[in-house]
Amino acid sequence: MQLLWKKRQLELKDAESKIHNSAKAMQTGTDILLNTSSHDNDKIQILKNMEYEVQQLDNAMDFATIGGLAATINLLDHSNFKIRKYAAWVIGTAVKNYDQVQEELLKLGGIDTFINVIQLESKGLATTTETIAKKTSNDDEDENNNNEEVKTIDVIGKQLYGLGASIRGSLRNSNYFFQRNGSKLLYKLLNMIKKAIDVGPLNQVAGPQTTNGDRAWTPETMVLKRKLCGVQNKVLNLIGDNLNFAIDTIQHFGGVEMQDGTNGMLIARSLTTVEWCKMLNDISESLCDDDVSREKILRALQIILQIAKRNGATYEDNFDATAGNNNDDNISLSKCFNIIHHSNKLKTALNGWKK
Repeated sequence: MQLLWKKRQLELKDAESKIHNSAKAMQTGTDILLNTSSHDNDKIQILKNMEYEVQQLDNAMDFATIGGLAATINLLDHSNFKIRKYAAWVIGTAVKNYDQVQEELLKLGGIDTFINVIQLESKGLATTTETIAKKTSNDDEDENNNNEEVKTIDVIGKQLYGLGASIRGSLRNSNYFFQRNGSKLLYKLLNMIKKAIDVGPLNQVAGPQTTNGDRAWTPETMVLKRKLCGVQNKVLNLIGDNLNFAIDTIQHFGGVEMQDGTNGMLIARSLTTVEWCKMLNDISESLCDDDVSREKILRALQIILQIAKRNGATYEDNFDATAGNNNDDNISLSKCFNIIHHSNKLKTALNGWKK
């Protein structure tokens, strides 16, 4: 028994030492991140190390307390694309499912910063160039890679991870994001991705189109297409998660509202507009024709249908999606409901999935 007690004391001492060392390492790392004279490579290595450390709840709390979270938020718009990417990754890991750290991020202006940097970064998706065709599967970790479009896609992917972790499971943060026109940000980003995928790897695609009219994506550029589809799936996943969360916090839909009366109605309204339903319907036949992409699209549409049904939307045989432009919630939901039910594009996507 005494041997077991001694062994336990040694284990506790070792654990305490590791916690102390982690806190000390994060403080040292934070000092380097704050130092404007420190080399970019040093910052990148510190961020990589921190992403591992903040996976532990205690370390994530320490990370916020010692100023590491604030320092990393300030790096989200750094000129070095790798620093921008790893900063978003660290923040996402630190705040994921940790309400206190999510609250601290909101106080530090982290959500506003994510909105701004995603808006700036996504401008690179508006056009595609011939340099994309030179992209290879392992270039994203190449320090000498000058392909700005691919760098943009990689950074946006991590920014969406960070943003998603910042608002998931937090009604406070989610409502703040949608109050700040977060729905508009996601809509524009999804629209840019759709256009980039539809246009293909070049401004003018050389060679014949495929028999079904798809753009001539080549084996060399399929890596880029997968990256674009991956970002599209992140946006769709964020939409589906927020819609589900909204339902769970709205009493009218069978959810449980907060004690102070706040709920997810703003989230639900923001993501069930006619424009959103049309967008989701359009991308159901996009060139992201893999099962994962279809599942993300159909999941979001299914939740919208669920909300519409609970709000009394009904099927109309002679539905006209172009008629009227009323912003009333019930009319918008009814239009969404019928857009989905009358969609030939969606039926085509479902048939492709069944095959």
